[in-house]
Amino acid sequence: MIVNKDAKKEAAMGIELETYFEFNGIQINSDEMIQKTKEAYLAEGNSLDDVKSVKVYINANERRAYYVINGQAESKFIEF
Repeated sequence: MIVNKDAKKEAAMGIELETYFEFNGIQINSDEMIQKTKEAYLAEGNSLDDVKSVKVYINANERRAYYVINGQAESKFIEF
């Protein structure tokens, strides 16, 4: 549910967009990170129908991506 207006325009034009985060020999695909965030949110018994906004904060030192759904910061994270 992350909205990237530029990515939407590029997708409409048929441009394939991939984003990677690299550090200390580790590579993470942003799509995989979003998928893991979605899976974690659903595993908590939530529904995607209620999601209006998603923010993901990457902390490379902790190897965690903290996520905020609908502005509710609850220190929830996924590890990578």
